[in-house]
Amino acid sequence: MLKLFAFLLAFLLGAAPAASASPLPPVFCSVEARASPDHTPGFYTVVVTVSPDCPPNSEAQVHLESYIGGAYPHPEWFVVTRETPLIRSGIPWYWRLARRVTSGLVYHRAIPGMRPPF
Repeated sequence: MLKLFAFLLAFLLGAAPAASASPLPPVFCSVEARASPDHTPGFYTVVVTVSPDCPPNSEAQVHLESYIGGAYPHPEWFVVTRETPLIRSGIPWYWRLARRVTSGLVYHRAIPGMRPPF
């Protein structure tokens, strides 16, 4: 019985510092996107950032995709954090934003500011 108690005590004391030293896992968060016109009509510079009301360790997995096929980056997802927004120029007006949430579902939305050139 004493050996079991000593083992449990050693395990708990050994595991406690490791648990407190590990960083918190990232929190998936919502994003804000905006577009500004490039020099060529119908093409835009797109900026995607995490929402300002998200916690400091938040991130979002996003990519830009076309209604007719194609995506950036493909096939991976870009991880947007407070320190690393997604900034991409030369995006055609018919592309949209895709965001993957914690459950694995993908949500699509239009990017504000993008309009057809005609």
